[in-house]
Amino acid sequence: MTDWLVIVPGIPGRPGRTRLWLVALAGVFLMAGLGCDKGKGKRRGKRGKHSKRVFTVHVKPVKAQTLSDDIVATGITKPVREMFLSTQVGGSIIRYNVSLGRKVKKGEVLARVSTVGLFGESRQALATIKRLKADIGQADQELKDTKKLYDQKVLSRKNYDDARYKLIRLQAQRTEARARLGAVGERYAGGVVRAPFGGIIAAQNAELGDYASPGKVLGHLVDMSSLKVMVSLAEVDMVRLGRTMPVRVSFAALGDRVWTGKIVAVAPTADKQTGAFPVEVRIDNRDRKVRGGMAARVIFGGPGIHGVFVPVEAVVRRGGKPVAYVLAAGADRVQLRVCKVGLARDGLVRVLAGLKIGERLVVSGNTRLRDGSKVRVAGSMRATSDSSKPAQGGGSTTQQ
Repeated sequence: MTDWLVIVPGIPGRPGRTRLWLVALAGVFLMAGLGCDKGKGKRRGKRGKHSKRVFTVHVKPVKAQTLSDDIVATGITKPVREMFLSTQVGGSIIRYNVSLGRKVKKGEVLARVSTVGLFGESRQALATIKRLKADIGQADQELKDTKKLYDQKVLSRKNYDDARYKLIRLQAQRTEARARLGAVGERYAGGVVRAPFGGIIAAQNAELGDYASPGKVLGHLVDMSSLKVMVSLAEVDMVRLGRTMPVRVSFAALGDRVWTGKIVAVAPTADKQTGAFPVEVRIDNRDRKVRGGMAARVIFGGPGIHGVFVPVEAVVRRGGKPVAYVLAAGADRVQLRVCKVGLARDGLVRVLAGLKIGERLVVSGNTRLRDGSKVRVAGSMRATSDSSKPAQGGGSTTQQ
């Protein structure tokens, strides 16, 4: 306690009153001193109460694990081979073997349109070719005879040239007649619709007797033995994508079955509208379980990332640095650890340095903790709590 020395001048002739003043002043200073000590005591009491506060926390052991590095995308299935059936010439449909769901074989005639007049044109072209064949034979013989007489100076050069040009004209006429006959054949073939491959009719777009103009779609043929799934990947996923990466394809409507896929095409440039990169995946569908237009979930399997991953809530910031709190076995006060963190994904963050495998990590209740804070593990009645033992042989998470 501070000693106070107060000098009060005496009152001449009145010594008794001087002593009275000294006593009064001493009492005032004494009360002031006691008041200060009481305030300090209250403050010390509050500080002591705060230092004794016990925080309830949850802890989990630090362990290494492999985090999935898969790339997940969705897409719609489409047949690898499909054909919209149409006729190349106009006419009435006189034959129509197209019906929804019908299985067809390669080369089978599915439709035919009427080609009125083509038969007559073809007969006429054939007759012309036959006549020209005879005329050309005769003209060729005449040219040979004229050539002999011309060599003997019996006939003039004009006679020889006329015979030669006659043969050339007849040969040109025969070529033209053959072209007309070929055109008739093409027009006839254009009126016949054949299956370019074996498959299933997916759509029926006409009826027998309808008029089919050139190019009109008469049906839709698909080959369901092999399907493709077009997915779009972001540029961050394209960096990790490999052409030989295993691919798993599943369908919500088909249960837990998984199909093995294969990457067959990767676009070199991104789509201008979406900014994503189209990727084509194919699956075998010879059992016809998957149908076209079904929603597919495509997983491109990565090698995975191995390391120490902890819940993101376990790492907080103190002084601008990421830190975590650990609780030693049998202890009731936490220790602060400065950590080096890396990749964060799916509610976990990778700790590259600062924690050891097997340590008990505070994963919740750590927002107000400080180094040395007293804690109680949730579910335990004692501050030291938690009877779990630390893992043996745990190594540091520091990575090179």
